[in-house]
Amino acid sequence: DVNVKKVQGSHQFFKDLEVRLISPSGTNVLLFKDKCASYNGAFNIGFDNSATGGFPCPPSNGNAYIPAESLDAMNGQSAA
Repeated sequence: DVNVKKVQGSHQFFKDLEVRLISPSGTNVLLFKDKCASYNGAFNIGFDNSATGGFPCPPSNGNAYIPAESLDAMNGQSAA
């Protein structure tokens, strides 16, 4: 079971961000894009297929939420 514990940073136009997790073998999972249209500032968020609740705006509470695409595609792959 793959989870993303922390994606954090700061951006003036959060809605412009598209965040993906890409494995060494090239598997590509979209975590989020086009979120929080009017948000400008720091973000701190995690991703877990088992999470509850929708994507928060502002995304700064450090909790885990369901990614846009399932992280199951990463299961069994090497992290090296």
